[in-house]
Amino acid sequence: MEVINAQVPQPEAVQQDQEAKPETDKTITTTSASASATDLKPTENSQIPAGLTDTTIPTNSSDEKESEQVDKIPDDATETVYLNNLNERVKLPALKQTLKNLLKNFGPVLDVVAHRSVRMRGQAFVAFPDREMAAKAVKEVKGFPLYGKPIEIAFARSPADCVVKRKTPDDFEAHKAERLLKKSK
Repeated sequence: MEVINAQVPQPEAVQQDQEAKPETDKTITTTSASASATDLKPTENSQIPAGLTDTTIPTNSSDEKESEQVDKIPDDATETVYLNNLNERVKLPALKQTLKNLLKNFGPVLDVVAHRSVRMRGQAFVAFPDREMAAKAVKEVKGFPLYGKPIEIAFARSPADCVVKRKTPDDFEAHKAERLLKKSK
């Protein structure tokens, strides 16, 4: 018995598409047994026992590109995430602590802001030190059931006050004035 490398044939449409793209496909090598355990003896020129075959299967590089696009952080993303569809019956300190404990898995939580007002009930803002941590939280927490309701999470439209204070303390007053102006509209 001898070791055989086999390439899986591809349809013409896929081959033509790959000819247009100069990228190289990654391959996965799998080994399958085609003989009984007693037949597995090394050959003279090989370190692979006879009876085992290598099969090379090309991976779909378009799946890898799609996953990279999903992981891409939007240009307008901030370090602050907005959560809604939170259970309104949970006391505010308990909700803040729960959100902090849940989201600290993605990085240090700088601040959690939640209000009991009729307009803001069931919503919260959580600030992270950088956008990558916020992006990871948005990706992983979306739909997570918290107190019987699935969390809806997205990037906030503007950064939290603590983030602005941390990054540019001189611009904090201007940021706060702009935020309050938008709020009053």
